[in-house]
Amino acid sequence: MKRICIAGGGSAALIAARALDDGLYGRRNVRAVFVHDGAYADWTPLLPEIASGLTTARTARLRLDDLLDDGRVQCVDDRVTGLDLDRRTVLGAGAEYHFDLLILAPQPVLPPVTGGWLPYARVADAARISRSILSLAAAPVADARSQRILVRGSGRRAIELVTALAWGCGTALASRAMAPFEVYLWTDEEVDLGDEAQVRIVTEEVDASLRIDAREGSAPGWIADTDLPVDDAGRLLVADNLAVRGRHDVFGVGPLIARSSGRAWPATSVTDWQMGNLAADNARMELVGASHEPLVAWPIERVLRLGPNDGRAQVAGMKLRGELARSVARLLVAGTIPTFTKKLAVMGEWARAGRTGGEWATLPLPKGL
Repeated sequence: MKRICIAGGGSAALIAARALDDGLYGRRNVRAVFVHDGAYADWTPLLPEIASGLTTARTARLRLDDLLDDGRVQCVDDRVTGLDLDRRTVLGAGAEYHFDLLILAPQPVLPPVTGGWLPYARVADAARISRSILSLAAAPVADARSQRILVRGSGRRAIELVTALAWGCGTALASRAMAPFEVYLWTDEEVDLGDEAQVRIVTEEVDASLRIDAREGSAPGWIADTDLPVDDAGRLLVADNLAVRGRHDVFGVGPLIARSSGRAWPATSVTDWQMGNLAADNARMELVGASHEPLVAWPIERVLRLGPNDGRAQVAGMKLRGELARSVARLLVAGTIPTFTKKLAVMGEWARAGRTGGEWATLPLPKGL
């Protein structure tokens, strides 16, 4: 009996589990387990849409029993705490999981959020941000500070959030004859959002009524305790076929994976989708002694979702602007959603948001406004 373990979380791990569930049909000599912390999974590429009021939280919640309904991959509710390569064992908070092949998807450890900052990591966090903005919009404007949103961070998560908030706040609130919010990005790194983005970049904290922590996080400490190769940032180094460098039985996917040589892969939800599918395929190939396929990332250098008239994207060397750029970005995100039912639900909410100005425009506001 061959044992495959998918350990970790995130979009790439979910796609790997689903692809493996489909690909193991008829293989009675293979047992696969997906170690995931929780019975539900958040589809994180939709977090900016939820925070900016353009879709609802329910569209980004996936129940693992429904996602892996064929049962060829067993879901285990547990948290990965370490890895023992000598014994080929994943260490969980509640049990140990032995493997012959491992698809490893370590998740970043986010810095602690204190002092009135709102976290931005899960669907519940994005929904809370949306509710907070609605409450501020319903309150009388006291001063300039009450109309400010400050986002702290410099990576993909922060950039997607501020651009979505800048457009979502301006469109939805303007449709209700309310003053739009000012969106600030607090970062020490050089960030190019383009001339179209209505976001103010600052290098120090400013007074704001809503403060959101969207920092990227760091690699978990247990990765450094293994003999797996890592870069200076603690990310796992993998070959073009996603095999961890120096090993044939461990594949890496997700945000803490780095290419050991050559140009870095683009950090987009589409790359996560590709990683998950390819890791599952290569794991199956390893079982039958076939060669592995390399990851050829889709040529997406930059996709910023800024709104129907202010979008900008660069795909396969072509620069797209306006509605075309935004449509391409949304199609790419929708294409990665694991189930057809969820795809339809998300696209339906986008269509509704286009007519009403977003979720905020449909929610009841306090009397007197």
